[in-house]
Amino acid sequence: MLNAISIANPAHHYMYVMDTQPKLNAMANRAAGKGYENEGNYANIRFQFVGIENINVMRFSLQKLLEVSCTKALSTVSCLVWRTLAGCHIKAVLDAVTFLAKAIAVENATVLVHCSDGWDRTSQVCSLGSLSLDL
Repeated sequence: MLNAISIANPAHHYMYVMDTQPKLNAMANRAAGKGYENEGNYANIRFQFVGIENINVMRFSLQKLLEVSCTKALSTVSCLVWRTLAGCHIKAVLDAVTFLAKAIAVENATVLVHCSDGWDRTSQVCSLGSLSLDL
């Protein structure tokens, strides 16, 4: 199926497969019988792990963001929490969106975005990527 998707874009000689989970998570899933594609099976595919944390970590980051943004006078501690927790997680999503948009708009590449479950990280990247490409 990946090879069929890859050759569907004759303007480009390879495609990207973006796995939105951290590579360490994918390796752990592979040991449990799940995992990710074997890169050795594909010649024209470039794999890209973008390392977005799971939904529980992202939810915690959102809670911290809301706590900080609802405070009238931001304390130094609140700003530090935002920068270290929510900032890095949201940045991971935005970095993935930037990679996706550049691959499509600049390289004219085909990009398959997926994850182990496909219901949180994948939809975030694809939705924001679509919006950014529409601008």
